[in-house]
Amino acid sequence: MRKRFNLSPILLSFLLILPTVSLDGQFKVTRVYNGNTVKTKGHDIEIKIRLVGIDAPETSKKKRDPGQPYSQQAKKFLKGFVLNKN
Repeated sequence: MRKRFNLSPILLSFLLILPTVSLDGQFKVTRVYNGNTVKTKGHDIEIKIRLVGIDAPETSKKKRDPGQPYSQQAKKFLKGFVLNKN
């Protein structure tokens, strides 16, 4: 005979509320490296994030070299879209 698993109402309530808690708005984009990579800060840590599914042209690490075609435009677009936002 199988035993039935019974969740208490308090535990069930906690499990239903848990997914609604999020960290949204607690990390701020502080730097845009290129068209698909940003740095965020929050909770006393910095995280470098590469966006998945975006294949942007790469910028050059040399100051005088512009990098791949349209890399500066991709970086400028991403800056306008996410820089200094949570």
